[in-house]
Parts: sequence; C-alpha cells; structure tokens
Amino acid sequence: MAISSFYELEEAWWEWVNKKCPHKSPRAHVKWMYKNTFEYDETTWTQS
Repeated sequence: MAISSFYELEEAWWEWVNKKCPHKSPRAHVKWMYKNTFEYDETTWTQS
C-alpha cells in the first residue's frame, strides 16, 4: 500500500503517538517520540 499523501502519514503518526506514548507531560511526550520508531506501510520512520 503506497502512502497517498503527507497528511495520511501525519494522521497515522499522531494516532500511533497518542495510542502508544505512556507520558502525559508535553516534555516527556516529545522525548518519547524522538526515542521510538514508527512503522507504517512497511517503512520505519523516526522523528528527527
């Protein structure tokens, strides 16, 4: 399945972050995002 747009990827990313991140504090939330990888459409993504 090919990603049809940046917005589709962004929506999937935030859905994943909101579901998986155990932190509620914004600072811890951001640190968690940078330490974890996101797999979508057979591709591994990292926040940089």
